[in-house]
Parts: sequence; C-alpha cells; structure tokens
Amino acid sequence: MKSTLGRLRLLASLTFAISVVLGVLGITALVPDPGLEGDVLFWIPAAVAVLGLVGVKHVVDPLLIPKRDMSPGRVSKMVNSMMGARLLAAVTPTVAGLAVGLAAQSDPSVLVGSGASVVMLSHWWPGRQFENVVRAKLLPVGGAELAGRVLRPL
Repeated sequence: MKSTLGRLRLLASLTFAISVVLGVLGITALVPDPGLEGDVLFWIPAAVAVLGLVGVKHVVDPLLIPKRDMSPGRVSKMVNSMMGARLLAAVTPTVAGLAVGLAAQSDPSVLVGSGASVVMLSHWWPGRQFENVVRAKLLPVGGAELAGRVLRPL
C-alpha cells in the first residue's frame, strides 16, 4: 500500500477483527456462564472506554502535535502515533472486559468491552473524518497543507 491512510485502515481492520474475535471467544469459551444476568461489573470496561476517549482527545493528541519544524516526516510520525494511540485505546475495553469477565464469570462485561471497542473503532476509523481531524489539529501551527500530502500521496 502506498498511502499512509491505507496502512492505517489495514491496522484498524486487524484491531477490529481482534476485538470481535476476543469478544466472541470470551463469551463462548472463556466465560462458561451462558446467562447474561450480571452485576455492576460491566461498568468497568465502559469506564475504561470513556477514559480512553477522553485521554486520547485531551492528553495524547495535544502532546503529539509538533510545535515547530513542520516537515512531511514529522507530520507522518504524528499521524501514525495518533492512530496508534487510538487503536490502543480502542482495544483496551475488550481486554478489560475479558479480564473482568474471567475474574467474575460475567458475560455482560465481555459484551460491553467488545462492544465499546467496536464503537470506538468505528468512531476513529482512518478515513475522511480522521483526515479532517489531523488537518484541524495542524491548522494552528501551520501544517495543515502537509496532512493531505502525508495521508494521500500522489
């Protein structure tokens, strides 16, 4: 693949598949209780998902934006790091749901964790919206024109 966006879509697809497979595996094989009754433990993966969303938007993204020396290489590194942080934050609720599900034998925890990961991945999918987010973050520092060149090279 020649474009950065294509590579990011491949990584997001793999992360999506891992989240779904882990969720199905957790419900069918790892947590033997077939019932969906549960307690408030399903809030743990939900809280992890919310912390991931807030952490990426308010902590990680501002730290990754280069303040000086705008070059295609630095912008490319920033874009890859932004998507890497998003993918890590998106798969974390699945892992938290599996951990809680195994520890407490709770199917809802696995379902909520896997579902939250799928929702986060669909929100952060590397497409036109992600490209616009990168441009908007680079606009104040004067690097918005480099985003298109890095994401979709000619």
